Amino acid sequence: MVYFIGSTTTPRVRIGTVVQDVICFAVPAIATAVLVTRRPADLLLIRRPQMAVMAFMLATVIFAVPAMNALVEWNASLPMPEAWRAGTEMQQEAVRLLFGGSGPGSLVAALLIVGLMAPLTEELLFRGCLQRILGGMINRHAAVWIAATVFSLAHFDMSGFVPRLLLGACFGYGLLWSGSLWTAVACHALNNCMAVTAMWLEEGGNAAGEQIQSFGAGSVSLIVASSIICAALLRRAWTSRDKAVA
Repeated sequence: MVYFIGSTTTPRVRIGTVVQDVICFAVPAIATAVLVTRRPADLLLIRRPQMAVMAFMLATVIFAVPAMNALVEWNASLPMPEAWRAGTEMQQEAVRLLFGGSGPGSLVAALLIVGLMAPLTEELLFRGCLQRILGGMINRHAAVWIAATVFSLAHFDMSGFVPRLLLGACFGYGLLWSGSLWTAVACHALNNCMAVTAMWLEEGGNAAGEQIQSFGAGSVSLIVASSIICAALLRRAWTSRDKAVA
């Protein structure tokens, strides 16, 4: 998209990101749903979610922060080809350019694009379309993990492959157990908004940004507690599901 729109200024990168999300994620998902069924909204599970399941899944995303931060640091420390690391650095630079500054307007723009629009378009494709179609052909649990793997690979950032894979699986089970795409979108949006806010604080020189991104990563007790709480929340989400739906 940068190639087509020209120089890499913040407004152009923002426009390119929006257009890319629509063309690469939303359009293929909606077009596929329209082509394969007369009720595309049912395929994509665009319906009211089971609120108890959504609440437990959102809580899981929040309480997973220490464990996920530790996993991010571990994954980033693994040896990998320089080309992969270069891709990660380019992606990080693109996000900084997307902010365009440290003012409130920059945060609002990033929250709208990365925190809200990206989760909606990506979940339409990876969970609403890919996972749902796979789930009609193979075991639904396998569909969750295959869609999560494709989701993680599609970000072209191997330094964060494992944590993104687990997040994708979390979003997938949110959709499966709640019977609604909106649960996956909400969990994805919550995760992205927390990450964007932390990065914005860091870009503005606020130490709280780096503290949020590394919170709990060096504490074994916090990592263990985070993992146990998340396991309990996921079990509650699973037991709260409508068994006729999932």
